[in-house]
Amino acid sequence: MTVQRIATTASAAALIAASAGFGAFYAWTTGNHHGPVIGALSVCMAIGLEAAKPFAIEGVFTALRSWSPIRAAALAVLGVVAVTYSLTAELSLMAASRADASATRSQAAIAADAAKARYDAARHELATLPVTRPIAALEAEIARLKTTPRLAPCDDTGSKAFGKVSRKVCGEIAALTAEAATTARRTELQTALAAAESDLASAPLATDADPAAAALVTYLGALGVDADAAELSRWLALVPVLALEIGSSFAVLLAGGTHPVPSRPKGVPDSVSRTALKGAAEAIASDLPPLGTVPAPAEDAAQRAVSEASSAQPDGAPAGALKDTLLEHLKEHGGAIRTGQRGLAKALGTSTSELNRTLHALAAAGVIALSTAPTGTELRLVA
Repeated sequence: MTVQRIATTASAAALIAASAGFGAFYAWTTGNHHGPVIGALSVCMAIGLEAAKPFAIEGVFTALRSWSPIRAAALAVLGVVAVTYSLTAELSLMAASRADASATRSQAAIAADAAKARYDAARHELATLPVTRPIAALEAEIARLKTTPRLAPCDDTGSKAFGKVSRKVCGEIAALTAEAATTARRTELQTALAAAESDLASAPLATDADPAAAALVTYLGALGVDADAAELSRWLALVPVLALEIGSSFAVLLAGGTHPVPSRPKGVPDSVSRTALKGAAEAIASDLPPLGTVPAPAEDAAQRAVSEASSAQPDGAPAGALKDTLLEHLKEHGGAIRTGQRGLAKALGTSTSELNRTLHALAAAGVIALSTAPTGTELRLVA
């Protein structure tokens, strides 16, 4: 198996597994609301559809090549149903995931804006407050003033004891109390400023809710196309869904469409070049009679004569070794080739009639399977 075949097979398997995973997860989340039994049945349905989808799509092309329109239509219906379910599951999950990411980004942006607003407000108010002494020093000074002789209670300004000393000392106490309040407010603002700085430092980078949509809006605007970022974000959820759906739907065609370059099979003379082998794939399928036809006696005798003459040629493949050469040729090409009788006969160094008889003999024995189409004849090893 070539590196190209390994890579394409692995890619196809990964796409099918990813699509099946999305479908199974969606089926479980929706069906499990009605109980685990319904959830498990929904998962089985999803896996069955997802597994059948790429083979149904590939079968449509195979049926069309073999002129089987009814089979192609039936497989197309199955493929459409499977693709519809896949689109529903994947689009729902992708859209929800994208919406959650946008909501998270929006919330982060709101939190960052709020922290920035608190920081600016605290910094502005702090700049307007005068510089004050520490509150401990102010409280100590207030306590000292309250011990002044002949000091009446400051809140009883109407008493006879409230004289000149009381008015002076109470005024000083009031000024110190106001300065203490300013000091307390400065402390509060400094604490709020530090908290806002910490929030800004720990907050994630807050950009647009959907950077891809915002970028596309900018690019489209430069081209003169107006677009809404929120609406465009919903459409962007469809891009990975289509990529996964198209990839998984045509996965079998991808894996089966990369055949290795034909090489010269064992037993073929050196005079047969690689160009001749490649010409086998370009031959016309009409060279090979439909499966089940039996040559007329006269034609059979002619073919036998040609075969005997061909086997006598030094550069042709002996009649007894033709079956082994043909089977070896099929094995070296992965067990299946699409070719024409004329080109294959030239590649194997034998006559068309002898190759025709050998093919039908192997098909009748159940060793190979033949299927014909306008684009070529497919030979496939059965046993």
